[in-house]
Amino acid sequence: MPNKSFIKRLVERRIPHILGSYLVAGTSLILFIEYLVEKYQFPSYYPTLSLFALVGILPSVIILSYFHGAPGKDEWTKVEQVGIPINILFIAGILFFGDSINIWNIEEGYEEQSNVKDTFLINMHSSKQIDNWMLSIKDKTEYSDFPELEILSDSLLDEIKTYVTTFLESKYLNLDVDLHYPNKELQQTLDIFPPYEMIEEGVVDEVILENKMLEIYDDYENKGIYLDGIINVVFVRIFPKDEKKWGRYFFYNFYELQDGEEFNAWWFSSPNVDWENDTDIEIKKEAASYLYNQIYELRFGDNYIGEVVEILDDNLLKIFLSKTNIHKDVKVELMKYYSAGRAGRDEWIADLNYIDTFIAENKILKDKYIEILNKNSSLLDTLINNYSIIIKEDSLLLSGGGSNYWKDGMNDYYGKVLSITNDEAIVKVLKQEYPFGRIRVGDEVYIYDDY
Repeated sequence: MPNKSFIKRLVERRIPHILGSYLVAGTSLILFIEYLVEKYQFPSYYPTLSLFALVGILPSVIILSYFHGAPGKDEWTKVEQVGIPINILFIAGILFFGDSINIWNIEEGYEEQSNVKDTFLINMHSSKQIDNWMLSIKDKTEYSDFPELEILSDSLLDEIKTYVTTFLESKYLNLDVDLHYPNKELQQTLDIFPPYEMIEEGVVDEVILENKMLEIYDDYENKGIYLDGIINVVFVRIFPKDEKKWGRYFFYNFYELQDGEEFNAWWFSSPNVDWENDTDIEIKKEAASYLYNQIYELRFGDNYIGEVVEILDDNLLKIFLSKTNIHKDVKVELMKYYSAGRAGRDEWIADLNYIDTFIAENKILKDKYIEILNKNSSLLDTLINNYSIIIKEDSLLLSGGGSNYWKDGMNDYYGKVLSITNDEAIVKVLKQEYPFGRIRVGDEVYIYDDY
């Protein structure tokens, strides 16, 4: 009986079928990994590693299919017993030690990822140490204009911390953000960090604080956690000198280590609040929303995501997305911005006239929004009476390469993303700031959770 052709033997052993199925499955796996890299910021070198593993194991796949592809039971041969272990050991060696000889350019991948801030340590406190600091500067003339600070009760602070933590965890549950909170021992260390104004005034030695921060970074690194920043929120009632009604309620301090060496710190404070009328409930909600927005901006960039391109009906809008990391159900604020120059000024004047007419013709609205009506009337008079001067100043600004944009808050409205298709999203309008506000094509869209 003549020998079978080599090709016929391969077909009988189903090698083409097995290899075809293997290549289809392998390609699907790599495409899935690339999706994870793009969607969830997995390390960029994962597809390369996967491709090497799939190609590298191919000799073992061919050997197994050749000797065991045909129907029936086959004994293991010496080729299999020697070749397959060698193949596997080779792949394992390259995968584990390839980075040391820079086969995968993993260092470049990590360097690329290092620009992404996604891991944060959050501490919230109203330390009694603040009272000690205030006593230490009480009688010093150089601090005579320093604002008065009052710490919160332990029960109120615990309530705020619980609310803020729960809020943040729910918002970032399915996003690529890793939030950490200090244990009791670490919290004692972080609680010595005052409002940043005190640091600027020299009340606390900044060098000591920096050294403490570096220790915290090192401790977390030893645990395999590489912090991108430490957020320290100081909750206090803050009253400017001789003021007992208006003030602020927290300082937000952000500390980061740049390039593994240089220590950098920056800070913000909350907007002014009316301590007589703003409840503690509203304060904790505002603090939660503020931190959510700040962390989002650190991780994903500023909260601007696009603009309105089509009004589908009274409460449905189509927006063009300038960012691709937006997810369904995210809450947004939409608003009208005006620009310096004749077109922007004319549009603003037209809108102010519209609001004036809208309010003035409705007695109920007029009584409710009399302050806005008076403000608008005064602003209109100023714009109209000084129009030529304003336009001239705008022209000088624009000709010099400058720009100016503003919003008056009269046309703000809020909604939720219902669906996303490529670079477009459908937004449902849920609330308007004022009944006289208008929804228009070109309105800007921002992530905003506080409504």
